[in-house]
Amino acid sequence: MIIDLTMENVFSIGKEQKFSFEAYEPADNGYEEHYICKIPKRGEYKKEEDRNYRLLKVALLLGANASGKSNILKSFDLLNEIMLKTRNRNEKFNYEPFLLNPKMEEVASKLCLNFLLEDDDGQYSRYKYLIEFTKNEILRERLDKYLSSQPSLVFERVSDEDNARGFRVEYGKKFKPNQIETMTIEANTLPNNSIISIFNKSNPLFNELKKVYGWGKKSFTMIIAPNTNTTRYTNRLLASERKLRDLGKSVLINADFNISNIDIDVQEIELNDKEKKLLKTLSEKAEENISIDDLKRRFYDLKLTHKVQIDGEEVEREFEEDLESLGTMKFYSLLGPYFSAFKINRLMMIDEIETSLHWELQKSLITLFLINSKKSQLIFATHNPLYLMWDIIRADSIYFTEKKDNGETDLYSLVDFNNINRENIFKKYLIGNYGAVPNINEYDLDLKL
Repeated sequence: MIIDLTMENVFSIGKEQKFSFEAYEPADNGYEEHYICKIPKRGEYKKEEDRNYRLLKVALLLGANASGKSNILKSFDLLNEIMLKTRNRNEKFNYEPFLLNPKMEEVASKLCLNFLLEDDDGQYSRYKYLIEFTKNEILRERLDKYLSSQPSLVFERVSDEDNARGFRVEYGKKFKPNQIETMTIEANTLPNNSIISIFNKSNPLFNELKKVYGWGKKSFTMIIAPNTNTTRYTNRLLASERKLRDLGKSVLINADFNISNIDIDVQEIELNDKEKKLLKTLSEKAEENISIDDLKRRFYDLKLTHKVQIDGEEVEREFEEDLESLGTMKFYSLLGPYFSAFKINRLMMIDEIETSLHWELQKSLITLFLINSKKSQLIFATHNPLYLMWDIIRADSIYFTEKKDNGETDLYSLVDFNNINRENIFKKYLIGNYGAVPNINEYDLDLKL
């Protein structure tokens, strides 16, 4: 699970900003059972309250348009990409530093992730992964593991112009790899590739790096934006397992779409030799074992059955996908990513969750995640201030984004404010007490057309 992410000089984020999943005490103790994951810490602690990590399953970002909500999500995505992806020597990182201040183009960008990873003994250890970089190269990369309340170095890589490879690596005494592993790691690491990413192209036995690479590969999902179509993914998942299809049907029935059944017809077409070779190559790069015989083009024909009452009699009709409303398909398309997160502990990110969905359906999606997630986490960005009125949303899970006068994103939590009262949070937000609202001077416009 993720503890927090610190960001500096990426996208609209200039000065250091921090997003945390840590639950605060005693700010808000509501819905503890479903909202909080308690994970024992390693080491000895005198106080009971210090013995567990208490991490939120759900957190939200609320703010005006262009205030940086999407860029917080993109920062998680960027860290995962830099950590895992191998690049050609001249390939740049897919991001921009804070461009509104020309001085920031000369300053390194920074991302620092604290997270929990399960060890071989079943206990969880905290890791801290730091990267400092420009668009062209990694200047510093460090991984620490907390075997107690204090960090132990796993490795640190820093730029070094005097070194033939352009960098040098130091390993911690408790995790030092053998000579062959060291040579393999350093021979396969380029200036624009993280040390962890070499597991994409080689397989040294350095166990700590291998665990972190495996965790990163399965623990992050793509950002689901308003224009992201996850219908095919949901179709593929539900078509492969009858149990999931039945669960999907139950969720849709409970959401009051008048849907009584889901039918997914799968059609397969053999690929030609060129297509098979391409997909086989891609699967090998993704480290997926796919047989040549399994490489087929698949089409999913989705039909949803609607049940209604006509003159006192039940009538059922089967609708093609293109006859369904945008809201129905948006809700359906999220079932695949949701069910995947319920099976595999990972981070989900949804941008503008309110797109095409009624407020009650938004609430049902949040509730569904809270009840069924084990150690998965969800960040969703929204413009909908009604979340401030909903008592299920804990105060320590609410983050605001505000665009400062210099264009930078300012990220802060609701619990940073004093005298928080659930009954007047919504009203205080609307009148600007928490910031994070658009400043529109509509009465100053004199449009002479």
